[in-house]
Amino acid sequence: MNKVFDKNDKFGTINSIRQLLIEELKDYEGEPIKLDLNGISGIDGLESLIFKDYVDSNKKNVKIIAFSYDVLRKLDLSNVSFDGVAIDNYDFTGLTGVKINPEKVQGKDLVNCIFNGVEFIGEFKGCRISRCDFTGSKGAVIDPYMRVMSDCKFSGVRFLDNWVGTDVSRCDFTGSTTLMTAPRDIDMTYTKLQDVKFAWKIQNCRIDKCDFSGSEGAVIFPEEWKEKSAFGTNFEGVTFRNVWFDGLDIRSASFKNSVGALIDLDMIEDKDVSNTDLTDAYFGPVGEDIKINNTVCNGMSLKEYLVSKDAKESAYVKVKSVLEQAKNK
Repeated sequence: MNKVFDKNDKFGTINSIRQLLIEELKDYEGEPIKLDLNGISGIDGLESLIFKDYVDSNKKNVKIIAFSYDVLRKLDLSNVSFDGVAIDNYDFTGLTGVKINPEKVQGKDLVNCIFNGVEFIGEFKGCRISRCDFTGSKGAVIDPYMRVMSDCKFSGVRFLDNWVGTDVSRCDFTGSTTLMTAPRDIDMTYTKLQDVKFAWKIQNCRIDKCDFSGSEGAVIFPEEWKEKSAFGTNFEGVTFRNVWFDGLDIRSASFKNSVGALIDLDMIEDKDVSNTDLTDAYFGPVGEDIKINNTVCNGMSLKEYLVSKDAKESAYVKVKSVLEQAKNK
């Protein structure tokens, strides 16, 4: 549906037309309306109507959306450009025709938004993305190089393979298309890596509270971990190489369904494996000085496991031999 304003309409100013729209659309619940403002005096494109200038808390002049959500959902925005607009604190769910070029928005910043229904018409290069949910959007292609992209849900996003110096802390990659051939210097804390494919080792990254379940191909050299912490990390699907955990904090971590973890409990931080799942790891010795509060292995408490038949194959005598052989290579 199109709405045409006559050029001689008495509501010929931007503010007057905005007010008229608000009144006319108050009770309207039909198909979204595509506006046609050609010939209206004082109107320089739909953008001058849909957006307005605003001075933010930093005394910076920015362009923001002029209407309430209830008005916008009744408009077809397919002929509206969001170039130069502050994309901040907005839920686009239910809006029609929104197309955004992320490289042309205000400051290349996209913060605290839900992009459900949005079509992206340019790549994310040099953009800051924080607290955004891409579920239900289409066309999002992100170059992650040296970018802050924390607290986001990336369902439907395709990432370029340029993973260096990126902050993806507290993100969820479920439903994304992500290949990391050489991830380096990345903050992955509290991050869910489902659907991420790794093609090379993870170097100098922060991985505490990271969840590798549902990812593919992750290879980790423990001595290359940043800040010596794997607290709360789920290593499902991870393969360990040069597997020394000396000085590392592995409390509350899970090694279930991982490969190659050889852990000398005398050498980990504070000799503490409290709340850790040691299933599928070779470990030992378990002396009286090792903290094993709520530690489990093969579905039972560590104390129960150590006297079970399963423990015989993982006895520290065997583990120590494996460790010594690895050290001598």
